[in-house]
Amino acid sequence: MATLKVAAVQAAPVFLDRRASVEKACRLIEEAGARGARIIGFPEGFIPAHPYWFHFEPAISRRAQQFNQELLRNAITVPGPEVDALCEVARDVGAYVVMGVCERSTDASSTLYNSQLFITPKGALAAKHQKLVPTHAERVVHAPGLRRHALGCIETPWGGLGGLICGEHSNTLARFALIAMKERFHVGSWPANFAAGSARAMYETKNINARAHSVEGNLVVINAAGVLNDKIKAMLCDSEAKAATFESNGGGSAIVGPSGDYLAGPLAGEEQILYAEADLDGFDARGLMRDITGHYQRADVFHLTVTCEDTPLLTLTGANQDKRS
Repeated sequence: MATLKVAAVQAAPVFLDRRASVEKACRLIEEAGARGARIIGFPEGFIPAHPYWFHFEPAISRRAQQFNQELLRNAITVPGPEVDALCEVARDVGAYVVMGVCERSTDASSTLYNSQLFITPKGALAAKHQKLVPTHAERVVHAPGLRRHALGCIETPWGGLGGLICGEHSNTLARFALIAMKERFHVGSWPANFAAGSARAMYETKNINARAHSVEGNLVVINAAGVLNDKIKAMLCDSEAKAATFESNGGGSAIVGPSGDYLAGPLAGEEQILYAEADLDGFDARGLMRDITGHYQRADVFHLTVTCEDTPLLTLTGANQDKRS
């Protein structure tokens, strides 16, 4: 039986510290690569952080604005030196890496995107996916993704490697588009869901989404979720009331096979790298029974169009194009 080893990294970043978070990411890639993982998935916004402070702080509060400014200062540009460092370690270990980052736009200096980077074993940035619709309070700091980065799916020797971020997994059209792009391995990047009253529900939701996508697409889902440590909690919480909102440290990472079965996990709220051996020989047999982009589909009835061309911010036409301010 031919297999492929894959890994889901469940870890906390060095909160709002770009350089240290990149260094930690590189160490984790090296560790997973040394264990033989050929595809390595990371949580949402691992570099430098996910904006968890909006669980506690009003958007216009001084503390929220201070956190926002730190996020902006520590976000990465793509391409940039941090991406180069990630590409170098991916090449050294010979693995595909899907990394969750907060990306600072090079076109608009104060615009941030919630992104996934797709890096190849040759040390190249092959694709970038920007979360199209930020979820809930993320909208205060994250801009909607650009259409040209709506879908991230790259070719590998074992089939397509795609990904989505957190709540995007409830977007049925986005998931179908990736399946139609011949996705065979999928990285779901998730934050640390910790808040009282919702943590358990989100723990279940992320894995319901993973199991549904794996069965529908006949693919392997690598769900990588974030966790929070005591240092991050201390940075976020300046009162006992805020600290009391923590129901868990997050987590919930899992690796799910094409039949919806858990190959590894789900994992509770501690730092750990999950590993699983994915069966490469079983895809065809399952596809013979149900292939929703082939014999088990009706393209004459159902058809999806994805618009990937951005609308420019400024277009000068006619006489105006010669004017200078």
